[in-house]
Amino acid sequence: MSLAVDSWLQLAGFAELRELFRAHDIDAALLPDLTDADLKAIGIASLGQRKKLLAAITNLASVPASATAPIDTAPPTGRARLDRSPATSRNSGCYASAGVRQWRARVSSCY
Repeated sequence: MSLAVDSWLQLAGFAELRELFRAHDIDAALLPDLTDADLKAIGIASLGQRKKLLAAITNLASVPASATAPIDTAPPTGRARLDRSPATSRNSGCYASAGVRQWRARVSSCY
């Protein structure tokens, strides 16, 4: 079983089924084709759990691929670094209000 299915089962609240899916070689390509009978055949006896799992699989199919892509947790570098200007820092007073005015001016110039 792929790491993606393993992680998805964990996130969807079906962590206890990870070993079962591994034992039956169920990967991401097979998920959309699973039926209630398939889930029963691999040993998921609870009707409620099968229904919940099938609903979660259906919802997974409707989520865009970009939403399920791994999240990059590396710190930003180069141009992707966070702006450390006074407007985005925790400074208060005129720095913060000047930053808001500048931001509004930039946004309004785009329209």
